[in-house]
Amino acid sequence: MTERLVHGDTSAGDTTQRRRRRTGRGEVSMVPEATPTSYYDHPVIKRPVWRAEIAAYLFTAGLAGGSAMLTRAARIQGNDVLARRALWIGFAAVSVSPVLLIS
Repeated sequence: MTERLVHGDTSAGDTTQRRRRRTGRGEVSMVPEATPTSYYDHPVIKRPVWRAEIAAYLFTAGLAGGSAMLTRAARIQGNDVLARRALWIGFAAVSVSPVLLIS
């Protein structure tokens, strides 16, 4: 006859089995490594067509926007030195962004 363990039973054999399961010793993966492909064995995600200019454009555009916000905040706080520097950095970023976008 087989003994049936009741939920919450704290016998010594039950806790040692639980500890073994928690440590994960002896686990073997039953699922093979997956390589996602589409219907005709093409990659699921296409290679990016971007070049380095697009990444630089996105960076300079973000820098210009951040500098504009920093300029405004510095002027409100009365920090003219920071406002001037942020304004010049924003001006440089805005000057370079269209060139990068067009190229």
